[in-house]
Amino acid sequence: MLKALRIARFLKKLNAQRSVLNAMGSVFRASNEVLLKKACKILTNIQIMTIIYYKRNRQRLGLCKHLRVSQPCHSFLIMMKSIYLIDGGFFVKKYKEFKKDYPTAEEVKDFIVSFNKKYNSDSNILRIYYYDCPPFDGKITKVVSKEKIDLKETERYKNNKELLQTLKRTDLFSVREGSLSYRGWKFKKSSLKKIKKKEEFNDDDFNIDFSQKGVDIKIGLDIAWISLEKIAEKIILITGDADFIPAMKFARRKGIQVTLLTLNHGVRDELKDHADFLIEKNIKEIIDKK
Repeated sequence: MLKALRIARFLKKLNAQRSVLNAMGSVFRASNEVLLKKACKILTNIQIMTIIYYKRNRQRLGLCKHLRVSQPCHSFLIMMKSIYLIDGGFFVKKYKEFKKDYPTAEEVKDFIVSFNKKYNSDSNILRIYYYDCPPFDGKITKVVSKEKIDLKETERYKNNKELLQTLKRTDLFSVREGSLSYRGWKFKKSSLKKIKKKEEFNDDDFNIDFSQKGVDIKIGLDIAWISLEKIAEKIILITGDADFIPAMKFARRKGIQVTLLTLNHGVRDELKDHADFLIEKNIKEIIDKK
């Protein structure tokens, strides 16, 4: 009698396990809401969460409402982790086109928060890496007038210095710095017409020529590190530089989703081709609250 009871309990447990496995399989294959709801009734939260973890993002949202917990809890459970990588020189250039002024640290943060809310709402921001060079602080001489300039006294130096220093103390931000070297002066393309007209040049016909070193390699290495160590599930790369194509391909091979944000800048097609998600909105469209 005791042996028969043990056998009966074993068979009941085995049937229950089969039912759970069948239900989990049904959730994976479910193509409509009725089948999904029926299969989820006999599953525990942990079993549903296991399926949610392995299914694609768009399918997660249909599953999460079948969890028998409060909304804030399961919203937290299914959130992916995102890391933002910002090419600082590129971002500042595009921001100045939009607002005609240097961005502040608060404006950079607001931009990222606004973007994450609009286009990456299924993810929590793990960290924001900002890549740029500290401003050059030497003294240079103008080409035509031979006037001496102390770059420490310029608005460009002060704005850039303040931005980097403030970002270092801003929540979730980490600043990665390269180095900037002075290469001389560069003739403006807009002044070429003076050559044809044989007009004299002045200081306004030249731009300071700086060489940036160490920034691109830091971005590439961080993409590789995030991908190998599985630090986050998603990388949002804000750049217009096609040099990052090999790093993007590597991240995708390692199972990381790569979003490319070009800020509506004209970039090479190859760069667009190697992103999982391409967003070409400009800064105004992203920060607009409408």
